[in-house]
Amino acid sequence: MKYLLTMTMTTPAALKMAEVPAAERVKLLRQLVDQLKPEVFYASTVRKSAFLVLDVADPHVQLRKAHLALEQIGAEVTVDPVSNLDEFLEYISSM
Repeated sequence: MKYLLTMTMTTPAALKMAEVPAAERVKLLRQLVDQLKPEVFYASTVRKSAFLVLDVADPHVQLRKAHLALEQIGAEVTVDPVSNLDEFLEYISSM
């Protein structure tokens, strides 16, 4: 099942992260992405948010790990199950 994981940095967390050298921030983000292995990763250039689509076999374990990893850097995290268009059309046609 695929999940949309939205992470938004709180203002205090973003200010704290801004104090970290850029190379360290890049390294941290790469480590998070390597750990989570999202299908796609998009970051807003105007808000303190990023959007990841994860294909998760065991949501209870994998989503909890993702949630904990992102909370450690001060991100507020939401998780929503998502479908692509074909899957969604199949779903609504079966209703």
